[in-house]
Amino acid sequence: MFEVSYSANVSDDGLAIVYGRDPDLLFPFQKFGVIAASLAGELYIVEDAVTGTIIGTASWFGPGRDLFDSEDQREAALVPLMSRVSPELKQWWTEHSEAVRTSIMGPGTITDSWYLESIGVLPDYQRKGVAKALIQMVQKKAAITSTNICLQASSHNIPMYEQLGFKYKGEAALDSPYGKMSICYMLLAPKDEPYFS
Repeated sequence: MFEVSYSANVSDDGLAIVYGRDPDLLFPFQKFGVIAASLAGELYIVEDAVTGTIIGTASWFGPGRDLFDSEDQREAALVPLMSRVSPELKQWWTEHSEAVRTSIMGPGTITDSWYLESIGVLPDYQRKGVAKALIQMVQKKAAITSTNICLQASSHNIPMYEQLGFKYKGEAALDSPYGKMSICYMLLAPKDEPYFS
């Protein structure tokens, strides 16, 4: 699962800024997010029907949970990741993470929703409905309880999410020591869901 997430994101410039453009941090960055979701969220995979190879993965946190919100997540995932990160990058993460999310989405929106922490599809399988399938797995659950689904994305992915019914809520332009990036926040409310079309 870690390998799929790594391969799907290795050329993402926005993500490179988040992990400080240190190529040695991309795999741990992906790995520890998956570990956290395995403890407090839900992991979904799509396999190739012929080979059985995992071709897509998604990490979700359900309502009431969030990345690194519990001691077991912090101990198993956050602490090992932070031990590999420069003090400069740690400071930037701390200054920009929660404040940005809350300013755009509003207090409590993310923790009251299904939150897509990460999604990745192997390059050879992209644009073939794999990401859509990974999202629709949770759309079915969210529909039962009329719960919002939210995520953050790079601007080039907005059209894909809009096709699934997500609405653009805003974005934050962030300057980091490693470059400039823009994080877009999107929300799929139960009333907007074009389920499974």
